[in-house]
Amino acid sequence: MSNSGLILLILIIAVISTAGLLILQDKNYIPEDENIFCTQDAKLCSDGSYVGRVGPNCEFAVCPDNGGDDFKTSGTVVGRVSIGPLCPVEPCFSDQPSPYISRQLIFTPQGGGRPVDLPFYVDLKKDGSYSAELPESNYEVTLSDCDYMGCRYSLPKMIFVKANETQELDIDIDTGIR
Repeated sequence: MSNSGLILLILIIAVISTAGLLILQDKNYIPEDENIFCTQDAKLCSDGSYVGRVGPNCEFAVCPDNGGDDFKTSGTVVGRVSIGPLCPVEPCFSDQPSPYISRQLIFTPQGGGRPVDLPFYVDLKKDGSYSAELPESNYEVTLSDCDYMGCRYSLPKMIFVKANETQELDIDIDTGIR
């Protein structure tokens, strides 16, 4: 083998070795524009909220701190249910029982947002007002034992409860009494 052939062979070996070394060093390098896909596992935190996995190492996100109010996964819904008229001639002079005490608003989650889509029941106060803290989600709102004529026209209502915010939802039900 001539000197030029030997130099060419050494040069080719050096280039291949250098390329191999660079590839091995960048084996764990993840470019910023490359998408990272993590499994869809969920971890239950002590406050009842859930966190998922986040990149680049697909570790679980940090659970919210129970001591602070900075991070909440729930929002508040306030409002009033009005049912009336209750007598053919207003004002009623008879001792009518409150139409609110025996009823509850039923908030049924729609379209996910929680692992279990069980409804939330909220008692009405004597004057028909209510307040509820609910997990962030879309809800269909109905009223228990609503057999007045106006119930089928006024209900159900839809509301989106957003975390750390207060929504107002008033419901007017016409009893049909004239």
